[in-house]
Amino acid sequence: MRGEGKWLELLKEIAARVTRAEVFGNRLASGEWQSPPQQSVSAPLGVELSPVDGRDAIEIERGA
Repeated sequence: MRGEGKWLELLKEIAARVTRAEVFGNRLASGEWQSPPQQSVSAPLGVELSPVDGRDAIEIERGA
């Protein structure tokens, strides 16, 4: 399992009731995500991922 999956596994161990999580990434000019959320990793854990565009702290706060 890739790094994203391990982080989600750890999140579920710490907070088993979590069903949604935001992931940070960068959108390309085309609107596509440079590193799309891994639904194939999150679905078996019962976590819905929502992408948040952010390259710095200001953009992250705006998107959250």
